[in-house]
Amino acid sequence: MKREQLLDAIGFINDEAVRDAKAYQSPKRHYGSRVFVIAAAIMLLTSTAVAAVWMLLQASDIAERKGDYTLSDAFDSEKAISINESITSEEYTFTLLAIVSGDGISDYIGSAMQRQPERTYVVLAIQNADGSPIQKEDLFDLTNNFMVTPMIRGVKPWVVNAASMGGSFSDSLVDGVVYRLVECDSIMIFANRGLYLGVCAEPFINRDTFKFDESTGEITVNPDYPGASAVFELPIDASHADPEQAEQYLERYEELAE
Repeated sequence: MKREQLLDAIGFINDEAVRDAKAYQSPKRHYGSRVFVIAAAIMLLTSTAVAAVWMLLQASDIAERKGDYTLSDAFDSEKAISINESITSEEYTFTLLAIVSGDGISDYIGSAMQRQPERTYVVLAIQNADGSPIQKEDLFDLTNNFMVTPMIRGVKPWVVNAASMGGSFSDSLVDGVVYRLVECDSIMIFANRGLYLGVCAEPFINRDTFKFDESTGEITVNPDYPGASAVFELPIDASHADPEQAEQYLERYEELAE
């Protein structure tokens, strides 16, 4: 099936598929043949949805496209966490592909890496929720008006996020899908607290972007936020935490958190 047909079928079954299914009906149009048509259509829709998921590139592919072969290998290694979870908000569907952390797992060395060698890398796919391809002319707005950031349970997200954690990102538009590669200081030291990945339709986080529960420290989507947003819970084992190092890291933000 061609890619265009796949996209047509994601929203609802296209007319051609229904006509093909009806071709199997007998002239008497018995109830059983109608059931067959419905079953054939459902099978097409199900297989199309699965195919659409598999159309996404892997995190290692995105790193390789950036020429970062060491990071590509890291995303293919056992230390990487494959997630492949999708959330639809407003007109976009966000799919968190994978996350990996470590020292020396990238070919590129920046000033932030020199200060904090342990880094975390995340790849997120952004698609139009209606299945239509994102156009090249839309990439500028997405790049400049979307933020993707790790967040820590119990820590105010407008204080500690990718921007304050030596973060950077790059976007790639491939076959109508935007892939964002985000890097920042390693979040593994906070694993025992609970970790999230937040997405919002603005370049910076303010106090109203996400809902922060002062009593529990939970971070969730703000239902009153006027734009696309999502919060993924990161399945990182608490055994990776380093509470002492985490406290030392957060000390620099104490004044800002007040």
